[in-house]
Amino acid sequence: MEIIRKLKMTPDEFFDYLTDGLYEDVLKTVNKNVKRKEIKEGFSYSKNPGRKGKGALTTIRLKKFEWGKLYQMEAKSAGDTMTVTYKTQVLPDGKLEVRATQVINSYEKTKDKKNKLSRGWHDLIYGMRLSNAIYDAQTAVDLKHQGREQVQFHLVPKWIRELVQAIQDRRLGKEEE
Repeated sequence: MEIIRKLKMTPDEFFDYLTDGLYEDVLKTVNKNVKRKEIKEGFSYSKNPGRKGKGALTTIRLKKFEWGKLYQMEAKSAGDTMTVTYKTQVLPDGKLEVRATQVINSYEKTKDKKNKLSRGWHDLIYGMRLSNAIYDAQTAVDLKHQGREQVQFHLVPKWIRELVQAIQDRRLGKEEE
């Protein structure tokens, strides 16, 4: 699935948002401060994202990373692998085009076996999550330009929290067929 959005921000602002999310998540889950130079292809960390750390071990890894242009993250657990990719390009009007794709392996393997209504529903939900994640970045940048911060500014992009939770729910059999 691919989502394309046009945002009023620079590539640096978008990538600051994404990497700030990694910094915050690493600090929260493994209690380690990460330096900007450490955020590069191959960077990874593991966490137990379930309630009180009782979820399946999930490894987050940057598969591809080129500042301002490409960000590909993989979340892998025993039950599933999810990959999200952001590609950016500055348009002639100065806006930033963000092309976001996501692949959830377990869904891709079974989607042809599902009926059209079920496939459509899953595609809609996953597409909305991906789109919302992009707009979360725009909201954060807009508030920063106004000299304000979000009341509860979670630097971990919402899509990471939601998609890791979706992987956990699927692994625990909570997802509806």
